[in-house]
Amino acid sequence: MQHTLRLWGLSGLADTTGTATAALLSDVIAHWGASSAIGPAAARCLVQRVPGAVALVVRADGLSDHSECSGSACGRGRVAVRRMADEFTVTATAAGSDSTAVFRLRPAA
Repeated sequence: MQHTLRLWGLSGLADTTGTATAALLSDVIAHWGASSAIGPAAARCLVQRVPGAVALVVRADGLSDHSECSGSACGRGRVAVRRMADEFTVTATAAGSDSTAVFRLRPAA
């Protein structure tokens, strides 16, 4: 991901998006461990340049939107990403859920 952001000329977002990705994937792994004896079906990450921003999507197949999740291991990554991102949503999908963080591009000073 950092390489891609550098190719796009957005190396300033590399650390933030990398941290956000790690936080969201940590939530997915913790939730799968708490809710599934079988283990995860799949987790995927997508980083996309959109007009004026970079969007990060972590798709967790086999997991709901985590709304039923409780306990100290659930949702800490989402809390952190909500603070880092300009926008953050969790959307239920037919296969599980998508956590989407949007980081707006800032004009160079």
